[in-house]
Amino acid sequence: MSKIRKIVEDYDGYTKRLMAYLIDEAYDEDEIIELLLIKTDETYEKLCGLKISKVTINRLIGSVLGIDMGVKNDYKYKITSKYMRKMMNLLYNVNKEYFLSCFIKQSS
Repeated sequence: MSKIRKIVEDYDGYTKRLMAYLIDEAYDEDEIIELLLIKTDETYEKLCGLKISKVTINRLIGSVLGIDMGVKNDYKYKITSKYMRKMMNLLYNVNKEYFLSCFIKQSS
């Protein structure tokens, strides 16, 4: 999970720097978009190169949403991740089936 978080944090930092350049008009908008597309493709390749199980996706979603499964299945809420949107988006695009199955209530 830490490798995945690191990849997402790097991606988030890169995209924020690019947006700052765009706001400061230091670069042409087309250049920024091209750089963003390249970085997005590289990020997806890195994530797809990792073996990400359904359990890992489930845990990452829980941590992103601030839900920690405690003792006796009691939910504890923690501070939400600052990379929530990007993490969720990347996990969804890496494996839609696993991602969506985390939101389906399992019958007992």
